[in-house]
Amino acid sequence: MGIDTQMYDSDQYASLNRWDSRHLNMVKSHLDLKPGDRILEVGCGRGHLTKRLRDFGADAVGIDSNPHAAARAVTSGVSTMAAESLQFPRASFDKVVSVHAIEHIPDIRGAFDEMARVLKPGGRALFVYPAEPIQGSWAIPTAIVLHRNPFKAQQVHCQWLWPARLRAIAGPAGFSHVHSEFRLLSSPQFVSLFVRGSDAPRSDLPLETRLRSVAPDRKPVGADERTPSLARSLFALLTKPALSESD
Repeated sequence: MGIDTQMYDSDQYASLNRWDSRHLNMVKSHLDLKPGDRILEVGCGRGHLTKRLRDFGADAVGIDSNPHAAARAVTSGVSTMAAESLQFPRASFDKVVSVHAIEHIPDIRGAFDEMARVLKPGGRALFVYPAEPIQGSWAIPTAIVLHRNPFKAQQVHCQWLWPARLRAIAGPAGFSHVHSEFRLLSSPQFVSLFVRGSDAPRSDLPLETRLRSVAPDRKPVGADERTPSLARSLFALLTKPALSESD
């Protein structure tokens, strides 16, 4: 099943996409960004993060399934494209970034297969996605915009994700998990870092060693920093096991 492009064929939805500088800071803190890096942003919206990555000196491009996003793009390099059918050659990117997009993709395994295909061996992939206590919890405003119906929030966030479940999806595609954490920005969210191929750090190494092997200047986030008291119950999702395919 592919992305429901009709659902996201919305000029209003594209116009709501706003820049949040914390996204760039998060990318910089998790990935060893270098000028000249070839970066793909999946689900880029109007391209705010893509633009800042290009301003930094990266060779960044963004894709989004909403055709109005490219029409309203704030930078060049934004294309209308489905994540599970990427129109790029194999091993053509150093890094992949996706901020609040993968939870919208029905064929998420197909999307991860494609992201792995276009990522170079040893390339890094960073995913930011909502930490929802119930599927669709944070998608009600979007459901109102797209459907004028808050009860369709689970059609908007068609994937209910947490770190263990994402590892179960990404692993078969060829990704090795490096680190996941809970963050509270405008809403509770998870951040997961993966490496493509055989250059992934060994999982038996200490966390700080694993982080430094893929992002040397990154400072690990302490538990107290990533779990404000009002959101500690959500942090339990970090250790929630992955569901089986039948669940």
